[in-house]
Amino acid sequence: MKNAYTFLGWLAMVLTPVGAVIFFGWRVYTAVNAETGTAWLAIPAGIAAAVGLEMVGIFAGHMSMELWQRKDGRAWLAVGIMAVYVAIGVVELRGTIGMVMFLIAPLVYVLVGLRQSVDEEKGKETAVSSKRLDFQLEQAARDKELERELKAQQQADETAVRMARAEHNAGLKLAREQTKQMKLARVQSEPAESGHEPAQSAHVCQQCEREFASVQALNAHMRFCKAAVPVTSSNGANHA
Repeated sequence: MKNAYTFLGWLAMVLTPVGAVIFFGWRVYTAVNAETGTAWLAIPAGIAAAVGLEMVGIFAGHMSMELWQRKDGRAWLAVGIMAVYVAIGVVELRGTIGMVMFLIAPLVYVLVGLRQSVDEEKGKETAVSSKRLDFQLEQAARDKELERELKAQQQADETAVRMARAEHNAGLKLAREQTKQMKLARVQSEPAESGHEPAQSAHVCQQCEREFASVQALNAHMRFCKAAVPVTSSNGANHA
């Protein structure tokens, strides 16, 4: 739709002055033919005048719009040239329909200029909206990336905590096993020690109070102990 309006605007700028310059070219042709009486000279004169005036009008209107959109102070100079163009047509074609067409031509240029100004503003608004949308999309992407990084960091922290807890539990288990083994070794060693102590103090010779490690050793000693008390038999014989 925008391209259609642009095409119509430029078409109006070309066709609207055509009618006016035809009247102007006919006026030039009539004047030249009346003075020279030569048609072959009057015809190119009329065509050249019409085309020249048309080109001045189009060029003046185009420069006026372009400089005005740029906010250039020289736009007033182009507007002044456009006013001279219209004044020439009005003076030369006063009292005819061609004068009205010269007055319509500037209106077309003003409308086309306004249309281009509106299109330019819409273009700026579209650019701003596009930049805003790009910024929002970029911000959303950054937020998503940040959320992904935070989640990854959280998972890493949870993994580190689980590993530290597992190492701690393994350490506690190992310490319990070592303590259990130490207690078991202590329990196994205590009966052996307690079993030797009474054996060393229980087998004592009653005569000489000598200690022996076993009963057999004590009995063997008793046979030859010099401190043993003599035993008197029934027939009066003494036995050691």
